[in-house]
Amino acid sequence: TTWIVCDGPVDAIWIENLNTVLDDNKILTLANNDRIPMTDNCRIVFEVESLRNASPATVSRAGIIYVSTSDLGWAPLVESWLAQRLDLGMSRQNEVEVLRRSLELWLAHPPPDPGVAVDFFDWNSRNLKGVMSTNESILISN
Repeated sequence: TTWIVCDGPVDAIWIENLNTVLDDNKILTLANNDRIPMTDNCRIVFEVESLRNASPATVSRAGIIYVSTSDLGWAPLVESWLAQRLDLGMSRQNEVEVLRRSLELWLAHPPPDPGVAVDFFDWNSRNLKGVMSTNESILISN
C-alpha cells in the first residue's frame, strides 16, 4: 500500500483538483487535462486544522476523523519522537529512557515553586503571555 500524506491548510483550488482522485474513479486530472490513474493500493491522508476552504463535494468524498487535542494530549507525541530516536540506532536505548523519565517528570508534574499549577502546561498558561493561542500538542512539537 502506498500512502500519500498531505499535511497543511486546505487550499480551495488544489483540493478541488483532488476530487476525481477521492471519488470511485481514482483518476487525478491535472490542470492541463492529463489524467493519471491511481492504483487500488494508493491511500491519501489529509491532516488539516480545518475544512473551512473545502467544498461540500470534497468533504462528502472523504472519511473524516476528528481528534480533539484534549483527547490526544502530549504523551503520544513524545512517545512517537522517542521511537524515532530508537530508530537511529541500538545505542540510543539509554538516551530514550533518560529522556522519557525527564520529560515525564518535567511535563506531567508541577514545576519547582509552581504555586497552584498542577503541571507544566498549567504553569505555562498561568505565567506566560503567548502571542497566539496554543495547546499542549503545539507546545510539545515546538
